[in-house]
Amino acid sequence: MIGIIARLPFAIVAEFGARLEQQGGGLVAFLVEIVVLLLYYVTILLVQGTRRIPVQYAKRIVGNKQFGGVRQYIPLKVNAAGVMPIIFAQALMFIPLTIAGFAKSDNVTGFVAAFANFKGFWYNLVFAILIIAFTYFYTAITINPQQMAEDMKRNGGFIPGVKRKENNGIP
Repeated sequence: MIGIIARLPFAIVAEFGARLEQQGGGLVAFLVEIVVLLLYYVTILLVQGTRRIPVQYAKRIVGNKQFGGVRQYIPLKVNAAGVMPIIFAQALMFIPLTIAGFAKSDNVTGFVAAFANFKGFWYNLVFAILIIAFTYFYTAITINPQQMAEDMKRNGGFIPGVKRKENNGIP
């Protein structure tokens, strides 16, 4: 990877020179390549991005030692689910095609045609809905805000600027 990154500026200059010599839309193709490269970069930033939520812990004195009083962060990922929803959705999209492949009925032909076309409307609509649903459920499973809140309360932590919610008059 380091070798590829080290040669990247020279490769871009060489590609630009080759596209200048090419007739019929060479520069447009070069701009499309740059846009695709930037799209990869933005995607990587989104997947690796985290939101750091500051947490302040109260000072406690036990014996002659002081504990707490430090500021830490809760690292929440921007895309907590990663690529798992896409993998799950793709696996589910192949199940109807596999079952329809074993059936020899003419009634299944329309269904198979709709879901065998990866560029078709119905395939992409169902695929997008599955990705959104799996993203929601996978994030709900992996991030437990109640547990995080209980851990912070037990350790005397609080988020600066956020008022504590009272439960039945008990702070």
